[in-house]
Amino acid sequence: MKKIVIGGAGLLTLAASGFPSIAAAPPPQSLAATCTSPVTRSDTAASILRRFGANARRETLPGAEGETFSGVVLYPRDPRRRVEIAFSDDARPHVSSIRIRGNSSAWSFGSMALGDGIPQITSSNGRAFTLSGFEWDYGGYVNDLKDGALSHLAGGCTLSIRFSLPANVTTTPEAVMGDVQVPSTHPALRRLRPVVTELSLNWP
Repeated sequence: MKKIVIGGAGLLTLAASGFPSIAAAPPPQSLAATCTSPVTRSDTAASILRRFGANARRETLPGAEGETFSGVVLYPRDPRRRVEIAFSDDARPHVSSIRIRGNSSAWSFGSMALGDGIPQITSSNGRAFTLSGFEWDYGGYVNDLKDGALSHLAGGCTLSIRFSLPANVTTTPEAVMGDVQVPSTHPALRRLRPVVTELSLNWP
């Protein structure tokens, strides 16, 4: 079983929310995310804003099916270090997930990074997996890791991985479209070469 290791802390300065200034912490040596870093399940928006200071701010973030939600972003002025944080709800305002998304990021989730292909995720997981078909709201999400190494993370959180098709793909085979489960070994995926465009860690 692979162990995902993360390190990271932001500079601590005066927060926009009015928290008192705190001595700056040293910059992170490694931008790797785990179930306990850069934030923990017990963190709240207030504790994150206090700890990261000017390197964190509240933002409205995109969700599924066109919805939005209020969250906190780490390093909002640096696209390469940006991390989006969601919270349970108003009654339980603790961290529910952290995610990175896009074409590239300075962050890694264990041995995984944005831009990885199916071979890299298969290697990290130790076995094949399945993902949903493309071209719908939940397209490209890994929906079954087949009890591989990525199913069991140290620290009590779970991993979510989303693939997208490269921009040069103009025609998607029907067999890998829509609300279907597609084996990662499907021949069409080998031809299409989808890449990871979203990684998240989630807490129940």
